[in-house]
Amino acid sequence: LVLNGEAFVSSVGPNGKLVTRTGSDADIGAALLITADVPRWQALRLDAPVDAAHFDTAIRDAASRAGVDLHAPFPFVVSASVTALEGHVIHGACPTAGGGDAAHEPFRLKLTDGQEVTLVGIYAENAAGVITHHDSKSHVHVLTRGGDSVVAHVDKVSLRPGASLKLPVATR
Repeated sequence: LVLNGEAFVSSVGPNGKLVTRTGSDADIGAALLITADVPRWQALRLDAPVDAAHFDTAIRDAASRAGVDLHAPFPFVVSASVTALEGHVIHGACPTAGGGDAAHEPFRLKLTDGQEVTLVGIYAENAAGVITHHDSKSHVHVLTRGGDSVVAHVDKVSLRPGASLKLPVATR
């Protein structure tokens, strides 16, 4: 995950523990890298709680109200307190595609009610299987706050009311 020019990378160490590094280590790589240069952000507040089943809808509806073009992929950043979050860090095999063995099980992240996080994602209305998983319109990573930072791919997330959503300022 890269946020405001700072890179965060989590990986599963040989002992099965999660290791998170920051900076620009030369040995860090990415299986998928999507970047965006956003000249100006607009901040919105998500007053209602957002459950996991309606996360994509909440992002899409807020972006539509803010004048963001829904036909082109767009980045977003959410600062929020979660009610729940499930994620993973790949450890040799994709946990959704299968094919892994017990030695390469992903690290599973589970956050509970009240954890403060930053979510960085891309919303792509018509890119399932390309930018997003087949059952989603967004591809999201989480950066935990407080203590040791952890970065993971988000499998599902529910937000408390009052989340802050940043979207690109519409150019149309």
